[in-house]
Amino acid sequence: DFDGDGVRDVWRSTPDVLASIANYLARFHWQFGAPRVVELGKELSDTQLVAAFHQGRKGRVSWRQVVEAQGRPLPEPPGGRELAIVGLEVAPDRGGGLRYLAAYPNFQAITEWNHSNRYAMVVLELAEAYIGNPNKQTAQHLP
Repeated sequence: DFDGDGVRDVWRSTPDVLASIANYLARFHWQFGAPRVVELGKELSDTQLVAAFHQGRKGRVSWRQVVEAQGRPLPEPPGGRELAIVGLEVAPDRGGGLRYLAAYPNFQAITEWNHSNRYAMVVLELAEAYIGNPNKQTAQHLP
């Protein structure tokens, strides 16, 4: 009951709905301000990254392994937690194939709610658009 009316109402009370969502995400270790996803490009440079991608949302690799394999700096995940490797389809008019992302624990928290990586990306992109974050951390589409 986040609006203080004495009733938990996730059907008619926006404050109760938002508090319920925040509570759910907190149970899955959402950390405010922590990275969510980082673009890795259209190729994975390591067999363990490829294996993690094929294991789906439960496949994990260490942050250091992703940094070393992809040869680029990435923000460290909170608490040294592992990253998932996600592949999202690229539109045919943008070259087709997949674009790979390092999915941080905050992204993983969203996929506990709904297991679809596309759903999680839409949630992140809509949230970034809603708050107008100039330093957004969601992955950008490849040219």
